[in-house]
Amino acid sequence: MNYKDPQPGFFDPDMILILEKAFDAHSPPVQDHGPAGPVLGPAKLTPRERLVLAEILMGLSSKEVARSLEISPRTVEFHRANLLKKYGAKNTAELIRKVLG
Repeated sequence: MNYKDPQPGFFDPDMILILEKAFDAHSPPVQDHGPAGPVLGPAKLTPRERLVLAEILMGLSSKEVARSLEISPRTVEFHRANLLKKYGAKNTAELIRKVLG
């Protein structure tokens, strides 16, 4: 798959709706251990994790995401691993299912 972004930072309207749904409606649960035990609340994704997640949702591979964001593929894998942990997913397909609901 050769990915060429027509304009850097540009998403088509359908993708914007998907990203809004992913980032607004389905915040992943994280455990915050308080005095009464674990409490579930919205996870805080870093700005870079949001960018990586958006590109993953578009179906890009780690190498393609790395090229697009001008970072190393290993860094993309690091962010992907953090996303999997935050969403409690075992693989990328499960991550996408959980994000999109």
